[in-house]
Amino acid sequence: MDTREKIVGEERAREIARDTRVRRIAGFFDPLLAEHARRVQQLSEPGCKIIVEVMDRPDALLPQRARAELVAALKSVDFVLMSKVGETAGPICDADMTERFMEHVRARANGVPK
Repeated sequence: MDTREKIVGEERAREIARDTRVRRIAGFFDPLLAEHARRVQQLSEPGCKIIVEVMDRPDALLPQRARAELVAALKSVDFVLMSKVGETAGPICDADMTERFMEHVRARANGVPK
């Protein structure tokens, strides 16, 4: 299966939610980290589809579409929805993960070991 087929629009996400139990997870996934993959796996449960919303952000390292394709490649993710900041249906799950990662990158770039 081409995992890019997991990327759906809002209308399709609503259809899926009508037909089955879903858990929506929203985040930037910029970049996608192992911690993200572990968190999504922890939130998955039998009989429940996982829809991950990959939100846009103006200062992203990677384009939204690239991040959506990376998230879609995760086995525990059933569908991916691309949304804009403020249009998400759920809480943002990764803001703290992204900030910690960026602090680490900045420290490494400035020669400060972490």
